[in-house]
Amino acid sequence: MIDDAESQAEIWSSLVFAHQGRPSRDDILIQGIENAHLPHLGALVAAHLRAQRPQASFALSAPPGFDELPRYLSQHGPVLEVDVDQYASIPQDVDVLFWLEPSIVTARHIGELRRFLASGRTVVLAGSPYHMRYTATDTVVHFHAESSGNAWEHLLEPFGLRPLPDLVMDRNNARAPVLVDGQRREVEAPFHLRNLPAFRDFRPFRSPARGGLSFIAPGPLQIDPQRVASAGYEAHVAATTTERAWVRHMPTESDGPAPAAGPVGGTTARARLCQSLP
Repeated sequence: MIDDAESQAEIWSSLVFAHQGRPSRDDILIQGIENAHLPHLGALVAAHLRAQRPQASFALSAPPGFDELPRYLSQHGPVLEVDVDQYASIPQDVDVLFWLEPSIVTARHIGELRRFLASGRTVVLAGSPYHMRYTATDTVVHFHAESSGNAWEHLLEPFGLRPLPDLVMDRNNARAPVLVDGQRREVEAPFHLRNLPAFRDFRPFRSPARGGLSFIAPGPLQIDPQRVASAGYEAHVAATTTERAWVRHMPTESDGPAPAAGPVGGTTARARLCQSLP
């Protein structure tokens, strides 16, 4: 016999759970897996793979005219239609609140929003200093701007954002479906803005955002960094107009804009707030 030897070594395995589209820092690592762990671990992994994919749930508070949005959201999760304006109450069992064209904002509304955001949920707000009204003759669509009141300003002010009392227009505009004398029609107007990819920045979002952004009668947003920080948030400009934008005060009709107040360059049309980490 030339050689005779014996050797023993401990063998174990590791398992990594990774979410598709999320950064690697969110991965879950399980180390030191031995034979005794395999039956229970295998059953646990199989149960999670067979489980129904989690879905977000939505609450939508919007005036009449937003018929397509609930149908679109329902493709991604259950939708609960609520009236935040009237009742100043947000369901606590939903993940995302869409509050469109708010008309009444009180201290109770702000408190509800703060509690909802503090729980880690998301709020999408959409509003403007103006409401647009459309009427039509045989060949021309006329539009009239009406003040939407001060609810939009009262809603954003506690979070360090201030809507300016201007109507933003842009030479880069597009046709948009609007209600004209009660009928939905495609109308082209200088305040129907189309946001181009070169004028948006979605990098801070947790997952890639697809699709474009369109705005009807937007007003610019002014960000006060100190007030945003003191409210416990960070502000990020997600979308702006092009450098060919200008502002007007109350347009009257669509067959030729009146003189503008002057070019303003890139104007903030959409801002994103996220809570600051301690």
